[in-house]
Amino acid sequence: MKQGLFVTFEGGEGSGKSTQIPLLSDWLKLKGYNVISTSEPPKGSHLFDAIHHALKFGKEDMCTGSEMFLLQAGRAQHVHEVIQPALNKGYIVLCDRFYDSTIVYQGYGRGFSLSEIRAANMIASGGLIPDLTYLLDVKPEVGLAQRKRQIKDLPTTHQLHQDKYENKELDFHKKLFRGYHALAREEAFRFRVIPRDTIEQMQERIREEINPFLKYVK
Repeated sequence: MKQGLFVTFEGGEGSGKSTQIPLLSDWLKLKGYNVISTSEPPKGSHLFDAIHHALKFGKEDMCTGSEMFLLQAGRAQHVHEVIQPALNKGYIVLCDRFYDSTIVYQGYGRGFSLSEIRAANMIASGGLIPDLTYLLDVKPEVGLAQRKRQIKDLPTTHQLHQDKYENKELDFHKKLFRGYHALAREEAFRFRVIPRDTIEQMQERIREEINPFLKYVK
């Protein structure tokens, strides 16, 4: 039985998830909550690392169906091994992407059946639904420019291993942007759209939105 709080962060490339999640985690820990941060595709075991590398850095022309099922395989193990045990202990779990990303990237972005993705999501997640989902609302042109600046500051060896999605044409990223907003409208009960602003202002809004949920954490 889930006792903790499951919070996911969604958004396009360069939207700031990797900046905002640690800030929220530190703030929650200072308030006395047990927190773990994780991400999808997950990393940290031979299985997770193999799936992560194949999906994000694989050079072969992987079909959309293969991508989708690899994501679901990793998700099933991720929920079983990391997310659900932490929730059962009463932890707050902060996850950088979850099944909404699969709907958006493989569905809206690459044209795979949305209904089939949703069915696979429920099987792989064991029916687990995030309590709260943040959509960091950054336009694709802005997010991609930000990501390019970040990559430029990385060591040369890291620059040679860019995420293949970052190199997709702008039209692909616009499809993702529209897809995320469609999901936010459909499931407004759990989505909180965080407009682009300074890091500090976005974090303040994120903290405001999570406050009403904290009373349910055991």
